[in-house]
Amino acid sequence: GFIAKNPDAELEKRDGWNTMRIRAVGDELTTWVNGKQTAHVKDSAFRKPGSIGVQVHPGKFDGLKVSLRNPRIRPLGKD
Repeated sequence: GFIAKNPDAELEKRDGWNTMRIRAVGDELTTWVNGKQTAHVKDSAFRKPGSIGVQVHPGKFDGLKVSLRNPRIRPLGKD
């Protein structure tokens, strides 16, 4: 199964760029797609620092191209 999945397929742009924000603090992970929060997960698997990856799951993705534009990673400060 998925730890977090976007519940609103209409939110994703199919012919253009999407923005994604990921906030990881301790064992909590929150994601936003195009400015809308899509998931908030608390899981002990997130407690230790690890790798950052882009993943596409099995399915019909013929011709799919995944590109990142302006990826940024920054430490969290005061919100």
